[in-house]
Amino acid sequence: MRLETAAHLLDADGLPTVGAGGWVVATTGPEDPERDRAVGACQKTLLASIGAVETVRRTFTAPGRLEATQVVARFADSRSAWRAHEVLASWREDCADRIGGGDVGPLEPLDVHAGTGESYRMAARKRAAGLGILRTGSFLTLVEVTAGADRYPTGWDPARVAVRRVARTF
Repeated sequence: MRLETAAHLLDADGLPTVGAGGWVVATTGPEDPERDRAVGACQKTLLASIGAVETVRRTFTAPGRLEATQVVARFADSRSAWRAHEVLASWREDCADRIGGGDVGPLEPLDVHAGTGESYRMAARKRAAGLGILRTGSFLTLVEVTAGADRYPTGWDPARVAVRRVARTF
């Protein structure tokens, strides 16, 4: 794991708190295609399969079955990162049909300190999630926060806040 890529991972205090109790880092390390699933229900594959030359993943847990995952991927160049970002957006387009229903919200732009940010929310199978995407140069970062449908905030989105915080690391 290169220090340059890992420097953009949030620590437990950097991830916005949802409800009572704080986040705890569960795992940190390179993505493992044998063990790790793609981040979010809409992502079809790990980022390495769409061109990332390096990926690092951090998972978090919090009381009440709250979970979060952040992946930072480095691509060969900014054009490759842009292309991967477009792939992620296209996967969101057919996501509701592919996962057998559920509500997949629109991909909304996000004002960030550096790069291009977007996010969307989704709900399926009694779980709700927010997924944020940040692209800066040759880097692409994903942050997903999931909770029970009744526990995910309705007035704000922790994934959007997390992406803004990640953008400050660039």
